[in-house]
Amino acid sequence: MAVDYMVFTLRLIHIFAIHKQLGPKIIIMKDVFFFLFFLAVWLMAYGVANQALLYSYDPRPGWIFRRVFYRPYTFSKVQEHSDTYWKFQRYNLIAEYHSRPCLAPPFIILSHLHLFIKRHIRRIPSVKIKHFVLDIRGRQASRLNTWEAIQKENILSAQNKREREKDSERLKRTSVKVDSVLKQMAEIRDHGRRLKMLETELEYCSSALSWMVQALSQSNLIKPTCPPPALR
Repeated sequence: MAVDYMVFTLRLIHIFAIHKQLGPKIIIMKDVFFFLFFLAVWLMAYGVANQALLYSYDPRPGWIFRRVFYRPYTFSKVQEHSDTYWKFQRYNLIAEYHSRPCLAPPFIILSHLHLFIKRHIRRIPSVKIKHFVLDIRGRQASRLNTWEAIQKENILSAQNKREREKDSERLKRTSVKVDSVLKQMAEIRDHGRRLKMLETELEYCSSALSWMVQALSQSNLIKPTCPPPALR
């Protein structure tokens, strides 16, 4: 009885699959469960080496294990499509509970006996198989095809919109980089123009000083006491 109750209680975890937020998390746990074994080996190897090199004199055991085992990364790929996964999980759970017997262990043996007598002795076909089968004809089938075509176009337009947004973001980053480069080139041209103006002014000052020296040397007003300084 205790084991049956434990198994029956563990089956209640499937209820979380129909939840919009908790359902995709179950898929994440199932998909990365075996990957975490490989990840744990690398994390433990790096954690032990890091602890031995950086914190070799720490006597606290709790902090040693805390530094060795690091929290793994989480992935948001399933979270992006959580609504789709949630709808499929809800349908699968409803179909599963609809097709299974309603009694809990160990009373489920009564349901199995009833099904055995009903199917193999009385030869009564199952009706539950047809509960989730929808036969659509005529106008309803045409409307369903139209609805599917509209939804297909909506999905394709949404995908194209996302692609355009990615391209626009890429173009925006490129334009920012181009503007920065153009600004730097303008500053470089401005510096070059200023240097050219300084060179022109220096040449003018040098010519003026040469003319002044030559004029003073040719005049008799000032008698030179020493020769002019030479360029070094």
